[in-house]
Amino acid sequence: MAMKHSRRSKKRGDDCLLRVPYASIMATLLCAVGVSLFAIMMAWSFNASVEQFRRALNTDSLPWLDKVQVFFIVITILMTIAIILLLTVGTLSTGSTRDEIYSGVKGQLGGRIANALAMLLAYILNVCWLICFIFMAILCFIYYIFISLCASLIAYSDSDCLDFGVFRPLFKEISSSSLRLCGGDLQQFCALSSSAFAWFVVGLIGTLLIIKGLMHFLICCAANYAHVTSGTKYADLREVSK
Repeated sequence: MAMKHSRRSKKRGDDCLLRVPYASIMATLLCAVGVSLFAIMMAWSFNASVEQFRRALNTDSLPWLDKVQVFFIVITILMTIAIILLLTVGTLSTGSTRDEIYSGVKGQLGGRIANALAMLLAYILNVCWLICFIFMAILCFIYYIFISLCASLIAYSDSDCLDFGVFRPLFKEISSSSLRLCGGDLQQFCALSSSAFAWFVVGLIGTLLIIKGLMHFLICCAANYAHVTSGTKYADLREVSK
């Protein structure tokens, strides 16, 4: 009796372990860490960039400021919802849970549709984050140029300046500033450039983690789609083996 009880307990434990979607959990962790890094670093670097614009343009009138901050919040919320949905589909399509929920013709059809939609969602998000990765790489390159320009200066004096006057036509409707930075303004600009560059690099790493996590989700959904489609065959094989 004791041996039978131990075997049953072991079987239940193995069954519980087989229900855990390890690959989907790994993908969730990658995406969660990536989204956290991206949201926090982009918020910090965005504030630093805004301060640079204000000092360079000598203006406090930036009407698009609030919209950009809301944009980052919306991205974080939407990605959180998407990650939860993908994890839910992965959990329902794993091990014994899949056999219980997606049993029968209608159940298998529902499972295939759910995993197909999850694959489509993961693919679309992956493309979006690849575009975001390119955008982040461009920002890192721009701020690397800023740091290089600052490093070429001997001192932060009135005689050592950085002239961005070539960009005046882009901002003539916002400010009439000469876009020439000297002295204390230049020192503040260089300090903010150094900080923003580091934050942009960390944000770039965050986007890489998100892309990696979404690729994991895409692979998991494709594998789960195949398992759900072949669920009847697996059940028949198990019956034959018994």
